Amino acid sequence: MMKLTLKDFGHYYNSIKEIQSAIKNKQSVLCNGFSGCGKTTLIQLLIQDTNWDILEINASNYESLAITKRKIAMFMEFKSIVFFFQETSKLILIDDMDILSNTDRNFNSFFIDYFKNKTLSFPLICIANSNYEKKMGDTSKVFDKIIRFRKLSFQQCFQIATKYIDENDENVDYEKLTTLIKENSNDLRTVINHLDECKLNRTLSISSLRKRSRFFDLSIHEIVNVICTTLLNSEEINELLGYDTNQIVSILHENVYKSLRSSHMDSSEYKMLQKLNTICTESELTN
Repeated sequence: MMKLTLKDFGHYYNSIKEIQSAIKNKQSVLCNGFSGCGKTTLIQLLIQDTNWDILEINASNYESLAITKRKIAMFMEFKSIVFFFQETSKLILIDDMDILSNTDRNFNSFFIDYFKNKTLSFPLICIANSNYEKKMGDTSKVFDKIIRFRKLSFQQCFQIATKYIDENDENVDYEKLTTLIKENSNDLRTVINHLDECKLNRTLSISSLRKRSRFFDLSIHEIVNVICTTLLNSEEINELLGYDTNQIVSILHENVYKSLRSSHMDSSEYKMLQKLNTICTESELTN
């Protein structure tokens, strides 16, 4: 596998310069954009060759709000042992902001209260998918800069994805790779996770290379319409309820009343939505 560099994200040149400026000036920045457009990978490239003391909080290492509060407080107050040998700057990186706010409904209010009026002596970088900004409310006031990442084109996604392929690997079917990218709307994360399926010796249909949930690209009204008018199979229900730590379920739960106001619904559809509401509630309690 060839090593990724910032040059591979040249299409985000202006965004990279803005983030670098924010870090240099110890500002807070929200990196906001489409799922799978390379936000997290780009930030990791920006900070990997530095000697900063970094606290990273994301969906995979998040335990509870109480533990997160203690981690941040200790990180801000204490110096690591490395500091005594070489002075280091601090940086807080919060990834998966949208997932964290869905997993813990108190996360947003904590974040606003903690950082809104606090003068930081080091940069704060947060990463979230594009739908997060629409519902974050006062959270936007916390940030000095909000940088929006556009969706990757096919060519950009293809060029980055091929960097993950061993240059000596002659067993790659580039036709399958092309199909994988197109079928998943140039979602880099999805493509990278399924590169092993782009092999010459694997017989796969086009439909089997479609890994991205079809619900993900629909608007809230389109999703509700599908639920109301289609008998979903178990696989589709699991897709709807399980994608990105119930991200879609949370959107439905918060916005379904808009569809109730704008369209006529018979009693069976209304009962189905009541049942969906129960599923959503139980899902949040499970988290």
